[in-house]
Amino acid sequence: PEDQGMMELVEISKPPSAENSHAAAGGSKALEQPLRSYEAPLWALPDAKGQVQRLTELLKGPTLLVFFEGFSCLRCNEQIQALIRLHDQFQQQGTRIIAISSDTVESLRDTLGEMDCPFPIVADPDYRAFRQWGCHTGQEPLHGVFLVDARRSVRWQAVSSTPYTNFTRLLRESAQLS
Repeated sequence: PEDQGMMELVEISKPPSAENSHAAAGGSKALEQPLRSYEAPLWALPDAKGQVQRLTELLKGPTLLVFFEGFSCLRCNEQIQALIRLHDQFQQQGTRIIAISSDTVESLRDTLGEMDCPFPIVADPDYRAFRQWGCHTGQEPLHGVFLVDARRSVRWQAVSSTPYTNFTRLLRESAQLS
C-alpha cells in the first residue's frame, strides 16, 4: 500500500511485563519517552564459526544490540561500518556492541573473513531473535537498535524498515547507563 508521504523513523515501545512493571515504575528514568524499560528477550545464536553465543553470556554491562538484514544490504553494510568506526568510543564508556544478522553462518564466515570487526556478530537466518525482539513484520525482517543495561532491561529502542544511523545520539544515551 502507498504510504502517502508518511514514511519516517518510528520508535516502537513494548509495555513492561507484569514481572518488571514495578521496576519500570520505580526504577531510574527511561532514556527515551514513552519507552518504559522491559526485560530483554534471551537468545542463543551461532557466530561465524558456528559456535553458539548466548545473550546472557555476552551481556556484561550496557550493551547496544543491532539487528540488521545482512551484509547483502548496502544500507546495513554502511550501518555496521559506522559502528566499527565508533566502536572504541562506545567501549570507552563501557558499552558493548553486539550485532544480529539475518545472514547464514556460512555467509557471515565469508564476509567476516574479509573484514576486521571488533564486536560479535551472530546469525539469525530463521528470524527467531528478530521476532522475539519485534524486528519482524511477519513477512520480512526489520532493522532494530536496542540499548540494554547491565540488569537486562531494554532502556532505548528504534525499530524501522531502514537502519538506524544516529549513533552520536546513542553514545549520549549509553553514557547515561555507565
